[in-house]
Amino acid sequence: MNINEPLISIIIKKIEKLPPEQIEDIKSGKLDFEIKVKPAKQIKKQKSVSQLNEQKINDIKAHIEPIKNEVELQNYLKSLVLNRKDLMKLCKEFDIAVLSSDKVEKMHEKLIDGIMGHQTRSSSIQNFSIEEKKSG
Repeated sequence: MNINEPLISIIIKKIEKLPPEQIEDIKSGKLDFEIKVKPAKQIKKQKSVSQLNEQKINDIKAHIEPIKNEVELQNYLKSLVLNRKDLMKLCKEFDIAVLSSDKVEKMHEKLIDGIMGHQTRSSSIQNFSIEEKKSG
């Protein structure tokens, strides 16, 4: 294959996008065209679509519940590769306040702090209830 063939193919595709009148005018010599080399247009990022549904949230909660180590929780949350919208849903599910200006990293921190704090409070309440029953 000649190195020019792919290049000519690209040029032909560009010319085919022209209106038929312009192509005829180029053929007849009324119009001229030039080739400009410029950076290709960047493909716009697609809006991130939420991956979290109720079942997925329940699965995440069930997986998080036994985790007692902050580093392990952090690694698990990072492994989920959640977008901003999903992190906001998860924070809401755990009653963790986040600001609309919070970055993904900040939401991860708040989620970890909130979940670890919730687990600590929950176990303290349970231990208190057990102690209260023993003494009462």
